[in-house]
Formats: sequence, structure tokens, C-alpha cells
Amino acid sequence: MNKDFKRVTFGFVAIFAIGGIFLLGFFVGKLDVSNSNTPNYSLTGELNSEFNGVDVNTLWEVWDELEKNYLEEDLDGQAMLDGAVKGLVNSLGNPYNSYLNDEETANYLESNAGEFEGIGTTLRYTGEYTEIETPIDGYPAQKAGLRPGDKIVEVDGVETKGKEAYETAELIKGTAGTVVNLKVLRLGENDLLEFSIKREKIDVKSISYEDLGNGVYKIKITQFTEESLVEFKNQWDETAAEIYSKNPETVIVDLRNNPGGYVDGVLYILDEFFPSNTLLMSERDRNGNEAQSKAKRNGRFEDVDLIVLVNEGSASASEIFAGAIQDNNRGQIIGMPTVGKGVEQIVINLKNGGSLHVVFREWVLPSGRVISSDEPITPDVEVDLTEEDFLGRKDPQLDKALESISR
Repeated sequence: MNKDFKRVTFGFVAIFAIGGIFLLGFFVGKLDVSNSNTPNYSLTGELNSEFNGVDVNTLWEVWDELEKNYLEEDLDGQAMLDGAVKGLVNSLGNPYNSYLNDEETANYLESNAGEFEGIGTTLRYTGEYTEIETPIDGYPAQKAGLRPGDKIVEVDGVETKGKEAYETAELIKGTAGTVVNLKVLRLGENDLLEFSIKREKIDVKSISYEDLGNGVYKIKITQFTEESLVEFKNQWDETAAEIYSKNPETVIVDLRNNPGGYVDGVLYILDEFFPSNTLLMSERDRNGNEAQSKAKRNGRFEDVDLIVLVNEGSASASEIFAGAIQDNNRGQIIGMPTVGKGVEQIVINLKNGGSLHVVFREWVLPSGRVISSDEPITPDVEVDLTEEDFLGRKDPQLDKALESISR
């Protein structure tokens, strides 16, 4: 990865709720907000009337009419610019494309670092409401009972219909110890559900493990990311070395509520469970070109029995992992169907301090199937987690995994 872009698998990360030369591809210039005349900014640079055969004069016509006629004279040129760029990106209709301004980009980078303040969940915009994508295990959103697919209708009395993920995240985020009140619409429920959630300092350790006895070790991967890919790999190497030294008979990889992360991170861990040269996945671009990814080394756990736990909050890199295991008949998948995010983004750093997150590839699993919301990873054994299980801190999915080992 270089300093200009990274291969990532997240949707909009809102875990803590979460001189520009870029204006829609057809304005080469910048906003000068220091001008004291009305309006309080000036447009500079070359204003093109056409871009790739599209007449773009409508934008400048609308901008001009707003300046002349809008009730409030004190227009915020930077906010207008951000809105125009966001509108361009959103017009593609793909929830995994996004433009973040400089402040939002800083928040995004902070959330990837694994330490922040908030309720601990990722969000996605579905065209009407922003909804919970993945509540991170052990943190306020998950402990309060929020579930994947819950649509956020109101935050502290503010209605959120039409607000995208980054806007809803701004309403939800806040200082640790303070309370945020959410109203959500849950599938199958007629009435809105209300949640009062105390924000916490979120310090997500990406990888941890537990000795379950009788040679069984459960590895919990919360996300496939850290402050850097190097740091993430180091965490894995330390964990894998400790477990390997204990001569494990079975490894349970717990990917429940894992929202994804670095593609290279999940491939690095998959290497540990396969012999060298095993096909793990392919990445296909818009021209139909496919780049295969194969195991690069003989893994320490390639002969160890393997079970993978997934649920409705397992997304992106988690689905690459589970799909590679399933398609290679390497282990058993237990839990519930996953999110179904089968595309990859690049994060392009822009000169104004913002970033453009663009879907540029789709994933093809070893069998040739492509992950989608219509065709997510379906477990070999489906085991749901009921409300009673959740409140009683029971784990029938893990119980099913242990039961299958004892047979």
C-alpha cells in the first residue's frame, strides 16, 4: 500500500457513532473562502462547460441562482462544494462509494486505528435510513441490544430519514460517559424500539484467543485492521505462535460481528490454514480481468480441524475468509448468513484533506461464486441467537461448534 490509496473492505466506518483540485471532475480550481465580499468565498480556476460529453452548465447555473436568490446571503461555499461532490458520488447508487471531507476522513482514520469514543458499530446507508451494519462485540451498541439491519429513525430527537451514514454518525458520536438516545425500526417489529446507550472509549483489539480446553482454541478476530497492516500481521503472528506452541487439535475462528478491514490482512491469515498455492479468492475489475490470490506459504494450522463462526454482522473480509474455507472444504461454517458485501474499495487521498472511497473490484470465491446481499455466505449449519440467548449471555452457536467437535 502506498500513501495515496489502500485496499479496504469496509463500508462507511462509523465505529465511533462512529487546495482542492477536485470538483466533480469538471472544475479545475479551488475555493477561496477568504474573500470578504458577498458571497464570502470566490470560485477560481477554469470553469468547464462540458466534461466527457456531459453539459455541466446546470451546476453553475444552479450555483449562481442560489447566490442571487437564496434567502440567506451568507452562503457556506465549502459546504456547497462538499454537498455537490457527495451528490456526484451518491448518484452511482452504490452504498460502498463515498466522499469524505477532511474532518470526516480524520474520523475515519481514527476509527481504523482501533481507539476512539462512541458506541461501537459500523453503519450503512440504504437509501432511506442509515442502519446498523455490524455492532462490535463487547461494546455499547452490542451490549444494548442493537442488531444488524436495525434502521436508525431518530437520534436524540433528531429525525434521520434521508441522512446518510456519515451524517447519522455525526449525531451519534460523542464523549465517553455521555448518553445517546436512539429510536430504531427492526424487521418484524411494529413499534419503534428505543435505546439509551452510554458512550465509551472504544479500544478494539483486533485479535485475541481463548483456551477452551481439550486442545480447542477459539480465536476472535474483531476486525481485519489495525493502525497499520504491519501491526495487524504482528498481532496475528504473536497469537498464532502462542497457539501453535500448545499443539492445538481444533481452532475455532470467531468472525461474528466482524465488519472487515484490509484485504491483505485476511489473505495473510488465510495462509495459515492452507498448503502453499491453494486458491483463496480472485479480484475481478470492471473489464473482467481477474487477479488470483493463492496461499503463499504452508500454514501452521493447515492440518488442524477448523470451525468458523459467522452471523448477520460478518461482512467484507470476514466473508472472504469464510468463503475460502467453505469453497475449499477446509472447515465447517456455523452461525447465520452474513451481510453479503462482495466488493472492494480503494481509498484515494485528495488534496483538500478529504478522501474518495471507490468500489473498483468484486471478489470471486474459489468456486466461482460472487458474494452479494442476495447471495451471502450461508453457513453449513445455521444456528440463530435468540433474544433470550442474548440476555442470558448464552451462545448456542459456539455450543454447536463444540458439539460438532465432540462427535
